[in-house]
Amino acid sequence: PLPVTAVQILWVNLVSDGLPNLSLTVDPKRRGIMKDTPRSPNEHIITSWMINLILFVSIVAGITAFMSFYFVYKNTGNITLARSVTFVTIGINSLVYVFSVRAPFTSFIKSRMFKNKWLGLSVLAGFALQFLPFSTETLRNFFKVEKISVTYWGVAFGLSILMFLIVEMFKHVFHANIVKGHE
Repeated sequence: PLPVTAVQILWVNLVSDGLPNLSLTVDPKRRGIMKDTPRSPNEHIITSWMINLILFVSIVAGITAFMSFYFVYKNTGNITLARSVTFVTIGINSLVYVFSVRAPFTSFIKSRMFKNKWLGLSVLAGFALQFLPFSTETLRNFFKVEKISVTYWGVAFGLSILMFLIVEMFKHVFHANIVKGHE
């Protein structure tokens, strides 16, 4: 069975991905940006480093979501519960790791996270909206989800924090591959 429905995917795209992505468009300029050496006109806008990061994040996020689905479905046999937990995991995951991928060339600690108040607000709004499909019987029926326990919410948050840490480790381990002008 499929781990999420089309409506759930659309919700994640609009809420968990859409709001933070919009707020990233007003991200403050990085300090010292004018001291960077110009990029070569022959250099691609999306570099191989960025492609590797995108692939890595996508694969790890997919594995994380599938693992949550498989674990719940295997242990309960309840497809709706498994989809509900996977839906929450994917949504929260996007809201958490945005802080890591926001600054692909620097660690989260050095990224001046709180300089973009819109990002923080959009992530908080995204968290609130992620609870919305579970709030009423009508919305639960529309999204084809069921109430999930605090334990499963905790698992979703834990997997999302783990994803964030994995992305940060990836950035740190492969720091040598990052163009020095972007540090």
